[in-house]
Parts: sequence; C-alpha cells; structure tokens
Amino acid sequence: MNTAGFDLRRASDTLQAGLPQYLADLRSLVGIDSGTFDKEGVNRVVDILERWYRELGATVERQPGDVYGDVLTASFQGTGPGSVLLIGHTDTVYPLGTVEACRMRADGDQVIGPGTADMKAGDLSIVYALRGLLDQGADLPKIVVLHNPDEEIGSPSSKEVVASLSSDADAVLVLEPGRENGDVVVARKGIMDIQIWAEGRSAHAGVNHDQGRSAVLALAHLVTAAEGLNGSLPDLTVNVGRIEGGDRPNVVPDRAYARLEIRAFDRDVLEGALDRIRRLVETPSVEGTRMRMQVSVEHWPMHRSEGGERLYQLARGIAGRLGLDLGATATGGASDGNTAAAAGRPVLDGLGPVGGRAHSPDEYVVVSSVVPRTALLAGLIAALAHPDLRDPHPA
Repeated sequence: MNTAGFDLRRASDTLQAGLPQYLADLRSLVGIDSGTFDKEGVNRVVDILERWYRELGATVERQPGDVYGDVLTASFQGTGPGSVLLIGHTDTVYPLGTVEACRMRADGDQVIGPGTADMKAGDLSIVYALRGLLDQGADLPKIVVLHNPDEEIGSPSSKEVVASLSSDADAVLVLEPGRENGDVVVARKGIMDIQIWAEGRSAHAGVNHDQGRSAVLALAHLVTAAEGLNGSLPDLTVNVGRIEGGDRPNVVPDRAYARLEIRAFDRDVLEGALDRIRRLVETPSVEGTRMRMQVSVEHWPMHRSEGGERLYQLARGIAGRLGLDLGATATGGASDGNTAAAAGRPVLDGLGPVGGRAHSPDEYVVVSSVVPRTALLAGLIAALAHPDLRDPHPA
C-alpha cells in the first residue's frame, strides 16, 4: 500500500504523544451545551472548529443558519488525485444546562460526558488526523470537511449540503462513533415518518352512544395492525411513538392522531410497509370514520454497496497495520451517511473513536481507542490520494 509521504506508525506515535492535549480539547468541546435547538451553543462549537481549521490553512466557509446553528465547511486542495468528504455534526441531543449537571469525567479507560461519543470526539479526530497528515507533508486527495448543526433531528437545514458535497466526492467518511465492540458501520436503515389523522362523529357517550363514530377506536385498531407489521418484511421495524385523541370521557371522540415511523435496510421493504399502512388508512375498521396520512422520508437506506465494501476493506487493511481487527456492522440508526449513500457515493460510517451509551447521561468514549482510530482515519485519507486504491465505479 503506497501512501507517499505518510508514515502510519509515525502518525500513531505523534497522536499518542498528543493524547493529553486531545483530551483537553475534547473537554473544551464537551463543556459547551450544544443541543440542536441551542443555536448559540452550537455556534460556540463551530467557532472553535473554525479557528482550528484556519490554523491548518483550510479554506473555510460558514453558512449562517436561520433556525439552527451554522454549517461549517473546510477545504484543502490536496496534492494528489481524488477527493474525500469528511462529515461530523456539532449538535447533541441534550438540553441547555446538561453540561453543568454532567461535566466530563474520567472513569478508567472511559471519559464520560454529554456528546463525548456522539460526536465531539469524532469532530476532534478529524482535526487531529488532518493535522498529522499536513505535518508529514503527505500526498493528499482534495479534502472537504463538513460539520452540520442539526444531524440529531435528521439534518433538515443541511441535508442538501450533505447531498451536494457527497456527490462531488470519491469517498465519504462519517465520524459517528465506532460501535462499542469497535465495528465501523457499513449499512444503515432508512426511515419514513408517518402522521395519521382520524375523523369520526361526536355524540353523548351515555344518551346516544350508538350515534357516535369513535375516531380513537378506529385509530387504535390501525395502531395495533401497524405494530403487527413488525417482522412481516425483512428487517422491518414499526414504532408508534405518539397517539392522542378525544377530550372528555362522556363524549364519543371525533378526532384522533398518531405518529409512527418505519425503518428497513431495503427501500423496497420501506415502500412495501408504507403501502400496507396506506391500505389501513384507506379502509378504517369503524364505519363512518375516515383517515388521512402524511409521509416524509427522513432518510433512505444506506446500502452496503460494492464501493462501500471496497472502502471498508481498505480501512480494514490499514487497521491491521495498527493492530486492530476492524469489524463491520449494519445498524438501525440513521446518519448523514444515509444521505451520502443516496447520492451514489461509497460511504464508511462509524469511524470515530469507540464509544457507547449515546443520548444518555453516561455517554462515553474509550480513551485507548482515540489514537488508533484517529491514525486509521489519517491513513485512510492518505490512501485515497492514489487512484489504484479508489473505486472507479463507486455506486
């Protein structure tokens, strides 16, 4: 494997020597509340990243957000052929005040704190990997780094940016955390969000109950049937996350509402499940009621493509030189990797340091994984500068 100008062992040694500073920098990032809806907090994280990228000599662009934080891109022209997009996000799921209550702390080989794994350690590893590559003067592909502010709610303000930048890249590397067993992610389920409204006829529950048409009952039957679709198609999951209806116990309810999601690894499975739910909506079980639905595609599936497989095998070879046995997995959770894959690019996700218990007060990163995972990222970027290591047919 020729990665001209880049010494993987030297990079690993340098990262090991710099690990205390990495952890100090991570503490700085984790010490900022940056929940998706905390625009000011997200932008404080963006401020720090922007400064670091400018110090590395990147061309930096910052797209102000109307509702959410700013979208940050940092570009490096490169000295070799090829191009790679690196993706991280600056938002977390935690509300304002979480940092004060749950400050980052060490516990053996773990550092625990809100946003450590998901994904401030991944954001930071991008910076450290690029710093090591530039310090060595390695041949590099064109590199674009994207940090978006709203991934935790499906990237509504940045999805088009992700898709556009992905379509111009030979490979997309996503720095979501490595799985708890160290695996990277090669496939993710797609997600459809479905809202259903039921309408019936109100009546006095005691005097003329038989004249009423219960929207709640109709929707309850649909919810039971929808949940019954779980496992009826390969790897399909259906979850009704919200249901409400009616007002008073002495009134037959004429309104009800439910919100559910369906997930699957295959687009045909998603669309097949949607067709079944649509038939349920069109044929309500309670005579005299009617329903309507609204569907939005949060993410199409991230398939395990030939290009993605080749990218994984390349990463696995580099990991082996670092003493890692790099496994691969598929997961039900979605990320910006789904959007990149939908753009037809080979994607490797879960490249960040190993972590776990995301979205909980005990979220953590494994300290001993930081150096090898960051070195792996650097080695993978360097390898992508060489045409013989890139897939000419990424889709």
